[in-house]
Amino acid sequence: MIDWYATGSMLAYIHQFHSQVSEMMEEHLSQSPKFQNVSYPITPLPLFLSGEEVDNHQNNVERYVVILEKLCRLYNEHQEIRDYFGLKLEEDKLVRLDCGYNPQIRICRLDGYFDRKDGSLKILENNADSPAGTLFTPRLNGFVSQVIERGLKAKTIQTKSMPLDNPTTFLEQLLATYREYGGTQEQPRLAILQVAGKSNIESQEMAREFTKQGIPTLVADPREFTFTRTGAEVNGQPIHFVWNKINTCFWDWNSLQVEHPNLLSEWIEAISERKICHVNSFASRYVAENKRCISFFQEPEYKQFFKEEEHSLLQSLLPWSRKLEPDKQVVYEDKDWNLAELLSDRQADFVLKQPYDIRGDGVTIGRSVDRKTWLDRMSLGMRQGFVVQRYIQPMTYPIISFQRKPLVLPMNVSIDSFMFGGRLVGFGSKASLEDKVNLFKGGQKLAVKVVED
Repeated sequence: MIDWYATGSMLAYIHQFHSQVSEMMEEHLSQSPKFQNVSYPITPLPLFLSGEEVDNHQNNVERYVVILEKLCRLYNEHQEIRDYFGLKLEEDKLVRLDCGYNPQIRICRLDGYFDRKDGSLKILENNADSPAGTLFTPRLNGFVSQVIERGLKAKTIQTKSMPLDNPTTFLEQLLATYREYGGTQEQPRLAILQVAGKSNIESQEMAREFTKQGIPTLVADPREFTFTRTGAEVNGQPIHFVWNKINTCFWDWNSLQVEHPNLLSEWIEAISERKICHVNSFASRYVAENKRCISFFQEPEYKQFFKEEEHSLLQSLLPWSRKLEPDKQVVYEDKDWNLAELLSDRQADFVLKQPYDIRGDGVTIGRSVDRKTWLDRMSLGMRQGFVVQRYIQPMTYPIISFQRKPLVLPMNVSIDSFMFGGRLVGFGSKASLEDKVNLFKGGQKLAVKVVED
């Protein structure tokens, strides 16, 4: 999918005119709206993607999200699937709530790598609870587009905009969800859920941006809500819908209920009685987001739930993955294995993942840790139902920075597909010198541009 001709041409241009490009970056950065939750180096070279291959990718990921939706429905219908996911009673209640709209997965980011072996894109995680970057990704793309505009013209590189590049696209999807839910307010009031004292910059910027676009928006803690007979309020202001930006691994009712013991029951009642439109649905947050989702698709005993064409797509998009269970027997590379022995013997080939995590804290890459750490995580994972995935070595991409002279480093890169309402709307990317390509582990974000064929 990477357009190497555009990449090489623009890299040469930036290197040749590095002084002017550096000055353009400083000039536009002083005028640009915020697009960073955490500071990272900004590179003017975007990740260029081939338009023709993006079209094929769009078809694949949109079909994939349909399968995710199907799994959310199957979860409600089959006890064996609920047993596999192993949710707590309170979580299960939330998943089973009627969210009032379809599809349930309204805002999703599919995080993946280009496999260095053959260049194919592999989806490693479904970020389907409250993905970051919905506002900052288009802002970063816009900033880089301004910086390299002359270079694109000089090298005759034609790029096309994606829906995500429009700063109103995300809000339009939230409003479409509210309308499908049955909301009738002409200017509904939106609350972005964040735990008090833990709000990030993007959420604050989102509240300002949406309010400027005509939809009154505030950032609020779920404990600040009062549910009336007909709706919801925060400090006396009516709230009609919420974008829940509290990551699933932090959506811990036990800790949130310390000061508000009836919190969970109040929210379950409010959603079930249609007092508030909650985006995303809890099926999206607890099933599609769950790392066990990707392993479930590949477990032989659940094969009957999906059609052959669905299995074919899943096999092409997902790395080999299984849920960790004691004494489990698996087939890997056409050979029968005891799963524990496989992970022990071939540590460097695998990655262990907690069902929910944030910022990569619950991910253990076999080749990046010592033997004791790996065996300890294996043992914990067997007890708690972690997921194992085949390690996908990401492709590298030239990352250019300006010091005394231009410096170009090949870094591991990720490719993230933003899905709104089941449709591909745009891309994000991150780069790092580390095996774990994560913004909060020393990585940096890249702009992404799609090249017209």
